[in-house]
Amino acid sequence: MLLDPGGNLTYKNLLAEMASYFLPAHLDYVFASHEDPDIVASANGWLLITDAKILIANEWTRFLPHFCSKGMTAGRVIGIPPQGMEVNLAGQDLFIIPAHYMHSVGNFQVADFGPIPLPRTYRA
Repeated sequence: MLLDPGGNLTYKNLLAEMASYFLPAHLDYVFASHEDPDIVASANGWLLITDAKILIANEWTRFLPHFCSKGMTAGRVIGIPPQGMEVNLAGQDLFIIPAHYMHSVGNFQVADFGPIPLPRTYRA
């Protein structure tokens, strides 16, 4: 999972650095904590070179396609409900937790609580 990949100016450098750890083809999710262009404007690039899905707040799922080529987001955007959600990544549960209004409407953060049992609200 790539967290807040940034805008188009950071895309090339981030891609090169990430490739030293794993191939972009292995990317499952791009997480956008909120909708600002400096957080997610590079979405089109990631959708073009991977099969990753983008996780973003429900209220911003209609905004995201404005950064992307026509049809690129179809079936690849997962709206995060207001209460947050759980995502399994390679056998590890990650929790998308609400941080509403801590910069933006529909802001979320990712947490790894390890083996602590938490209530399951929604699974991607």
